Amino acid sequence: MRTLYEYYWKGISINGQKQQGRLRASSKNAARQHLAYQKITLLQLRRRFLLQKKTHPSIFALNFTQNLYSLISQKISLEQALCIMSKTTKDNDIKYVVTHAINDLRKGTSLTKSLEQSKQFSLDYLHMLDCAEESNQLSQTLYQLQQHIQNQINVRKQIKKSLRYPLFVIVITAIIIAALMIFVIPQFETTFANNGKSLPALTQILLTLSRFTREHSTLLLLFTACLIFTLKGLAKTHLFRRWLQQILFSAPILSHYYHAVVLQQFFQTISFSLQSGLTLPIALSQYASRQRTSIIKNIIQQVTLSLQAGNSFSQTLQKHAIFTSEMISLISIAEETNSLTTTCAHISEQLTNRIYDITDSLSSQIEPVMMLVLSLVIGTVVVAMYLPLFQLGSVLY
Repeated sequence: MRTLYEYYWKGISINGQKQQGRLRASSKNAARQHLAYQKITLLQLRRRFLLQKKTHPSIFALNFTQNLYSLISQKISLEQALCIMSKTTKDNDIKYVVTHAINDLRKGTSLTKSLEQSKQFSLDYLHMLDCAEESNQLSQTLYQLQQHIQNQINVRKQIKKSLRYPLFVIVITAIIIAALMIFVIPQFETTFANNGKSLPALTQILLTLSRFTREHSTLLLLFTACLIFTLKGLAKTHLFRRWLQQILFSAPILSHYYHAVVLQQFFQTISFSLQSGLTLPIALSQYASRQRTSIIKNIIQQVTLSLQAGNSFSQTLQKHAIFTSEMISLISIAEETNSLTTTCAHISEQLTNRIYDITDSLSSQIEPVMMLVLSLVIGTVVVAMYLPLFQLGSVLY
C-alpha cells in the first residue's frame, strides 16, 4: 500500500475565492495534481511532518468497497456514486482515491485501471473488479468482494489472537530476566564475594551472565535492534519466504494449521472467481499468477495443466496430498451436479471453522507450555541465587 502524507494548502478557486485546507497524497506532485483536478490555483503547499497511522490494506479495501456498494446497489451510475463518496466520506485516503477515479472515468479510463494506479489495492481485488466491469456485474461483485475481504480479515484476526498471548509471555519473560540480571543478581554477588567460599557451578554461570549483561548492555541492545531490522529485511526476500514456507508446510504441528489457511484462501478465491463469471482454468491461472507461496503456486500450475489436458477438477486434485479425500469427493459430486461454485464456497466455510477450532486448540495448548517455560527460567535463577545461601546455612549449623 502506498504511503500517504498530509499536506496543508492554500489556493484560489475557479471563482476567484481564496481557499485553504488539507489533503493526503503520496507526494507533492500528487497533491498538486489532486488540486489541479479541482481547478484550484495553488499558492502554498506544505507537508505536515507527523507520523501518520497507516490503515491496513485489507481494512482500506473493505471500507472503500462497502461505501461504493451501498451506493451502487441504489441503481445509480458509477460516476455518481464516486462523486457522492468524495463529498460524504470522512476518510482522506478514500477521498484521495475517489477523486482520481472520477477524473480518470471522465477521461475514459476504467475504474480498475484507476485503482491500480493508486497502488492501494491487491492484485486479487483488481482482477475481480476488472472481470466485474467486463461482465457488467459490478454491484454483485462488490458485494462478494466485501464478503471475501471480511472473511480474510476475520481469519487474520484469529491468527493474531492465537499469537498475541505467547508473544506477550516471551516479552514479559525477557524483561524479568533482564531486570534480574542487571538489578537483583549484583546484590547477591556482593554477598557471595564477602563470603569467600567457592560457589556452585550454576551460580557461577549466572553471575558471569549477569556481569556480561551489565558490561555490554548497550552492545546487546544494538545487536537486538540490528537483528530485528535484519530479520525484517530477510522476511521480504524470496529465499527467506521459500524457506519459511517449507517449514510451515512440513512442521508436525504447524502444517495442519498452515494447510487449512492455504486451502481456505484457495477455495474461497475459486468460488468468488466462478461467481464473477470466470471459467475454472482462467480462475486457477490467475490465482497461480498472484500466489506468493511457491509450493502452492506449483501445485495450482500443475492442476491447471492437468485441466487443460482434459482431466476433471477432482481427478487433478487427487494427485496432491494437500487436498483431503473429503474435499475431492465433494468436488467430484459438484462437477456432476454443476454446483462447483457453491461447493467451493461450502468447503471454504468448513475450513474457516476448522481454522478457528485449531486456533483455539493451539492457544489452549500453548498457554500451559509458556507458563512452564517461564516458571523453569525464573525457578532456575532463584535456585542458582539461593544455593550458596543454603550452603552457608549448613556450615553455620
